[in-house]
Amino acid sequence: MKNMLICAVGIGFTLPALAQDVKIASFDPTQLHLSGSYCSFERKPREIVLVSDWAGKFWTKVDDKMIELVSHQSDDEGERQRAKQRWDETFSSAGLTVKLRLTELGRGEDSAAYKGYLELTRHGSSTRIPITGGCGA
Repeated sequence: MKNMLICAVGIGFTLPALAQDVKIASFDPTQLHLSGSYCSFERKPREIVLVSDWAGKFWTKVDDKMIELVSHQSDDEGERQRAKQRWDETFSSAGLTVKLRLTELGRGEDSAAYKGYLELTRHGSSTRIPITGGCGA
């Protein structure tokens, strides 16, 4: 009986921990020491939650840790999406799935503006964050 109670208590503490939402935090992109062009996206003004270096690497801060995500999207797929004024990618890293879903708002000579969302999923629990931002040279 005592072992059953310990097991029930252990499960009671474990399940809520697994069901907790993924926590995403803002960060200062200058800490990445990027040179040249890059993209940045924020959930609120001055709360950057995603940065990309235009070379297929992305960074975000999840559960107080910076993580790097790598794009596996082909150049052809990227061109097809840009022609439709979309940017959709899915990344995975250590049990975490990150979906980027954006619609282009406008394009300049060497820049583009986007609006959409970032969705992070782990252990069946998801957090969706509306984001805006863009890329520029």
